Amino acid sequence: MKDQLISFKTALLAKLKGFDTHSKSYFGATGLPHRSKQHLTQNSIKNGGCIRCTQSVLLKFIREKRNVVIVVDSCASGYYWFMSKADTGTNLGSDNESGTNDSGCWNRFEDALENALQVQLSYDLPKNLKKLKSWSVYSTVARKKFKKNER
Repeated sequence: MKDQLISFKTALLAKLKGFDTHSKSYFGATGLPHRSKQHLTQNSIKNGGCIRCTQSVLLKFIREKRNVVIVVDSCASGYYWFMSKADTGTNLGSDNESGTNDSGCWNRFEDALENALQVQLSYDLPKNLKKLKSWSVYSTVARKKFKKNER
């Protein structure tokens, strides 16, 4: 399996959440991908561009800095994702309804992971923790906010 690069939308969400790493790949302000001869960081990219990394690099950032583990699993209908707290294993919810195939799952592992990354980055767990009645409501609330922002 080849590690997939994140989309422009995911890269912008990651930048807003403080993600930074060294990369030769980046997006310009219009969303077009570019390659540099030298490694860049978020601060070295001008005019609203952002770092373009692989899904696994961003997944590590989410696990280490946001304390959330994202797991993509498969079933008879395709791929789906679920999230949990990294330190306690507390279930934060899952999504097997928003996918692109008829059953609500995704046909590709990478597409399910990309959606999970976007949903997780679109909602700040620590700031909104007191508003949630239970941990399992987290992904439902995050998915609703993500879909609202997509429009």
